[in-house]
Amino acid sequence: MLPLKATVTEATLAVHYFLYIFNTAVIFFLAGFMSMTQNKIIDSMSARNFLDSAAAVPWSPTQIVIFAVTSFSLFIILSIFYRRCIAKQSSYRHIILIFEILICLIVMRSINMAYDGIILLVIADLVGGYRGKNQRIILTLAMLGLYLIANYNLIDLRTKMISLDAYILYYEQPVQGLLKAACNIFTSFNMIIFVLYIMLLVQGQHQEKERIKSLNIQLNTANKKLRLYAAKAEHLAETRERNRLAREIHDTLGHALTCIIAGLDACIATLDAAPSFTKKQLPIIRATAQNGINDVRRSVKKTPP
Repeated sequence: MLPLKATVTEATLAVHYFLYIFNTAVIFFLAGFMSMTQNKIIDSMSARNFLDSAAAVPWSPTQIVIFAVTSFSLFIILSIFYRRCIAKQSSYRHIILIFEILICLIVMRSINMAYDGIILLVIADLVGGYRGKNQRIILTLAMLGLYLIANYNLIDLRTKMISLDAYILYYEQPVQGLLKAACNIFTSFNMIIFVLYIMLLVQGQHQEKERIKSLNIQLNTANKKLRLYAAKAEHLAETRERNRLAREIHDTLGHALTCIIAGLDACIATLDAAPSFTKKQLPIIRATAQNGINDVRRSVKKTPP
């Protein structure tokens, strides 16, 4: 169970890292593509026509690259810090998550909302950081938010930006088809990686529950054996105590009774012939009986004689 659990955990971590690497490549590709296309538009002296067809004034090619690289690097740092806070159960993890979401939106803005797959990275952190019943609720809400942003593009409705299609239209028809196909592949492949990550995460959590269940069964079995052992130990202790009392009573009380019997026999024999001797023997016999009683009490109290 443990080696399999470790394998699933390592696979989950590897897929998560690959999700970051893939999204890094996509963000840098799109930022570089927009920057390169704008440079080509400027060099071809067709910037006027491009601006007339665009809905807003674009950033400069250098600003696009710098803003995308800087914001995405900050996003990665926050994500790593967030996961460390989750591992340490830090109270700052919620604040870091809020900043991570804000930086995610900034990254998307830097590439003109041309790619929203980075949202899956936020969801991966969000889902991976919670356990129990709340995880399903959080995953459902996160997927709902992803659906709204991806399909209705709510941010794009409020902010005027140049779409990726405006850049793609600058190229020839065959190139346009390749670029659009590449964008679709980016989105689909990113979703596949994310689904694989969620599957591994759920499988790991299921195995963790099974491991805990198995440990509970082993613990219950050990408790039953311990109770049986305690009962046997108690019974053995009682038997030893009874044997000890029997030995001590036999050694002390038996000796005292023997002396008393011998003394009484002597008193009976000398009662008529030597009354004074008999009177002297009676206190001795009484003292012997008293010593016997004291020895029995000490044995019961487990105190040394």
